[in-house]
Amino acid sequence: MSIINISIKIKYLVLLRLITKGENLIDACSKAGLSIQTAKDYLSIKNISL
Repeated sequence: MSIINISIKIKYLVLLRLITKGENLIDACSKAGLSIQTAKDYLSIKNISL
């Protein structure tokens, strides 16, 4: 597994943790270092609704 894959997985985990703690999507994306579209795509794959 490459460093890039690990970095992206960590960003996704941070995103999920922030959202479950009540953070809104825009702030969670900013703090996790992801674009909003990337986060929406990931959350739709995981079947998590906001």
